[in-house]
Amino acid sequence: MRFHRGEFVKTLIQKGEVKEGDVGVIDAVHEDSYTVGFYATEDALLYSGSFFEEELAPYEKKEEVVEFVEGDVVELIEELPSLVALSIGEVVSKIDDGVYACSFAIPTMSIPLLVPVKSSSLRKIGHHEKQEHHHH
Repeated sequence: MRFHRGEFVKTLIQKGEVKEGDVGVIDAVHEDSYTVGFYATEDALLYSGSFFEEELAPYEKKEEVVEFVEGDVVELIEELPSLVALSIGEVVSKIDDGVYACSFAIPTMSIPLLVPVKSSSLRKIGHHEKQEHHHH
């Protein structure tokens, strides 16, 4: 078996009340499956389910603050009042520790939406290099 008790895992399928991409903890290891617990907080169990190994992926629980730089292409990992989760945006500047001004292209708006976003709500997926024009 690949996972061990206490490890964080991400679900690759939707099952019962668990959505794809939810993060849970291995609570028990069985012969051919795992019991995975999904917690609201450290001790409040929301849901517990049985999953097969191929339905789970390792999840690195990162506590450190991720630093972003101008031009980073980011994905929003949670919903914000004006934005849906998984919106793709770009870091414009750093506002404060762990808070960045990001621009998101909204289909219904002619100009990108500029919003302050906590770094914990962002995942870096790439970087936009400024296009340098070289004249010969």
